[in-house]
Amino acid sequence: SFPADQQDSTVTSGGRGRIFTDVQETAIVMVIRNNEIKLTEVRHSILADSVTFANIHSV
Repeated sequence: SFPADQQDSTVTSGGRGRIFTDVQETAIVMVIRNNEIKLTEVRHSILADSVTFANIHSV
C-alpha cells in the first residue's frame, strides 16, 4: 500500500476503467454547460470530434 499522499485518487473499486482523459472530460463538460444538449447529442459530438477524441470509437 502507498502512503496517503502518493495514492492515485482516480482509482475505482471496480468496473471498467476511465475512457476519457481529463482534457476530454473537460471538453464534454463545457459542451453540456454551454449548450444544455441531450445526451445523444453529446455522444454524437464526441464521435464527430476526431481531434479531441481521436482514441474514442464508441460511447
